[in-house]
Amino acid sequence: MAIGSEQEQLGLREAAARSTARRVTEVRDRCYFKSIYFREPGGVLFEVATVAPVSPPTKTRRSWGAV
Repeated sequence: MAIGSEQEQLGLREAAARSTARRVTEVRDRCYFKSIYFREPGGVLFEVATVAPVSPPTKTRRSWGAV
């Protein structure tokens, strides 16, 4: 599921954790977007990712160990 901004994502995270008593992950930085994850009662895993890109990664392929 896409969400417009980091602020909206944090609000959704807080509301989901409070109202449903389910475990919601911390915000995960995926380099070009940020995500949170939680499971629905039926076991379906949901990802909520920001649409607006975050700052470009500071690491290059070479610094990640690529040859």
